[in-house]
Amino acid sequence: MPETIESIVPLSSGLEYYNILLRLLLAVLCGTVIAVVYRFSHGREKYQDNQAMFATLVLLCVFIAMVSMVIGNSVAMAFSLVGALSIVRFRTVVEDTRDTAFVIFTVITGMAMGSGFFAVPLIGIPIASAVAIGLDQWNRSRVGAQSKAVGLRGDAPMTLFLRVGIGKDIHAIVDRTASYFSEMQFLSSSTTKQGSAIEIVYRVKLSPSTDPIDFVSTTNLLDGVQSVELKSTI
Repeated sequence: MPETIESIVPLSSGLEYYNILLRLLLAVLCGTVIAVVYRFSHGREKYQDNQAMFATLVLLCVFIAMVSMVIGNSVAMAFSLVGALSIVRFRTVVEDTRDTAFVIFTVITGMAMGSGFFAVPLIGIPIASAVAIGLDQWNRSRVGAQSKAVGLRGDAPMTLFLRVGIGKDIHAIVDRTASYFSEMQFLSSSTTKQGSAIEIVYRVKLSPSTDPIDFVSTTNLLDGVQSVELKSTI
């Protein structure tokens, strides 16, 4: 069968068909592992965008592996692909630098798989994953301790950033969040994400019975809410 395929579609890269298939399958596997690590490190905070980012990381790893195999050792091919890909424009703004780090992580892994350097992701993925999850747990414990301390002070001023999708009942969502606060003062509102959402900013004071973490997790599940952020101003 491989001889029949090769007679119809000759290989010019010097790679056998089974070798190409193996590298792409390993790229899928590695991309999935990276996406899972992203999900369990900080991607769980983004319920709306998490699935899209998960698929992006997996596909990006496969595409970069394909590009690496196409380029091979050809400098001319590398410059040609750079020129061809330079016409692509993306309007999505990366708001979290950790997202950028995972994209770079995926690109490097895809390049390693496409080039046949399997040992690099084999050693690098566990180390990078452990660091990402470890830093996330440390940050959550630190923020949780700070939030708990602030939660004990009902008079502590905080800033609430609430992002709601266009077309959703913003007033109903705000009314549902108002019960968590003893004081709520409007500061500003603006469109974001290329006009697909509205971000409202309030200066608030938590009610004595409100836990900041519970508030954020509960509010983030409301229909139409894209993100919610509660920051201490002290």
